[in-house]
Amino acid sequence: MTGRKALFLITAGMAILLALLFRIFGAGSIWHAWAVPTIPPGFADLRDVLRGIDLAKAGNSSDPFGLVGGYPRIWSALGWLGIGEGGLFWAAAAVFILYWISLFLFARNYRPLTAVLMSIIIFSPAAMLGYERGNLDLAIFALLSIALFLSQYSYIPGLGLILLTAMLKVYPIVGLAYFLRETRKKFLLWAGIGLGVFILYAVSLGRSLKGIVEYIPKGSLFDYGAGVIGFRVYEVGFARLQANLVMLLSFVVLYLIFVAVVYLSYRYPDEPTPSERPFLDAFRLGAAIYIGTFVQGNSFNYRLIFLLFCIPQLVVWAQASGHMRAWARVGLVSALASCWGAMLLHVLPADPALALDEIFNWVLFIVLCYFFIVSLPEWIRGEIDKFFKKYDRRRIPTA
Repeated sequence: MTGRKALFLITAGMAILLALLFRIFGAGSIWHAWAVPTIPPGFADLRDVLRGIDLAKAGNSSDPFGLVGGYPRIWSALGWLGIGEGGLFWAAAAVFILYWISLFLFARNYRPLTAVLMSIIIFSPAAMLGYERGNLDLAIFALLSIALFLSQYSYIPGLGLILLTAMLKVYPIVGLAYFLRETRKKFLLWAGIGLGVFILYAVSLGRSLKGIVEYIPKGSLFDYGAGVIGFRVYEVGFARLQANLVMLLSFVVLYLIFVAVVYLSYRYPDEPTPSERPFLDAFRLGAAIYIGTFVQGNSFNYRLIFLLFCIPQLVVWAQASGHMRAWARVGLVSALASCWGAMLLHVLPADPALALDEIFNWVLFIVLCYFFIVSLPEWIRGEIDKFFKKYDRRRIPTA
C-alpha cells in the first residue's frame, strides 16, 4: 500500500468516526475530550471574516484600520462572489474539502509510516482547534500545498500563490524560502521579485498593517512561540514590567540558541545527500513557517498544521545515518508532542502542562533550525563555513 493511499483511508475513516462520535455524544463532549476550547456556535474565526466582508460590502465597517474581520482588506474581494455570513456552512465546507484534498498534493511516494504520523497531526488537538474555529489558516495551508504542487511545472503560479497567501495573512511570506532549491542567481531573482511585490503591498496597507499586528490574539495555554512564557507570567497576575523582562530574556535565549545551532551545523555538517532529501522543498516551507511564527512570539496552536509539510522529510532523515537520524527522531517526537500538548491539561495543572508543552516547542524549534541550516544550498553554507573558519584560526598569544 502506498503512503498516499494509507493517508486517504486513515483520514476518511477518522472523519467518519468523528462524525459518529459528534452525533452520539454531542459536539461539546468531543471538543472537550480533545482539549479544544469552544466558541459557540462554532467556526468563530470564519464567521468573523464573513461578517467583516458583509460590513465592508455594505460600507458599514467601523474598524478603524479598515480590516475585514481582523484580516487585510483584500478579503473583502470575496464579497464580489456573493460570499457572506449567510453562506457560512458552505464556506466552511469548501475550506475543509480544499484542505483535505491539499493533504495529498505536496508530497508523494512516501511510506505508510509517514501517512500514520501525518494523520496523528491531522487529528491532533492543535488541528482540531483550527477545525472548531473554522480558521482560515486551513485555506492558507491548502494554497501553499497547491503552490508546491504547481512549482514542479512552473515557478510563476507557485510564486503567485505564495504571494497571495502572504497578502491574505502576511506571515506566509517566509514561504519564499522554497526558492532556496535554486542557484544563487535564480533564488535572488525569484525571491527578490516576491519580496519586492510584497513590500509594495505592505506599503499600500498603510496603517492597516499596524491594525493587523494589534489584532493578533495572544494567549499561552493553546499557543506556541518565544513570547508565550512571558505572556503567561502576565496572565497569572504579575506586573507588566516583570512579564516584559521574562519575554526579553526569552528572546535573548532564542538568539543564543540560534547562534549555537548555526555553529553546530558548522561543526557537524552532515549535509543530506540528494537521495536523502526527496521532500526538501516542502520541509523548507513548513520549517520556515514554524520558525517564523515562533520568532514572531505568539501563535495559536492551529498553525502547527504546517508541520505536516515537514513530516515526510523528517521520516527520511530519521532512517538515515549519522547525526541526522537522532536529530530527526527528536524532531518527530517533538512535533507530535507539540500538536498533542493541550491534552496535558487533562492530567496536569495549567502551569506544569504549559511548561512541558513549551519544552517540546523549543526543542522542535532547535531541530527545525538545525535541519534548515544544514540543508541550505552550498552557496550559503560556504559563507557560514568561511565565517567560523575565520575565527577558528584566531589564537590567543602565549606569554
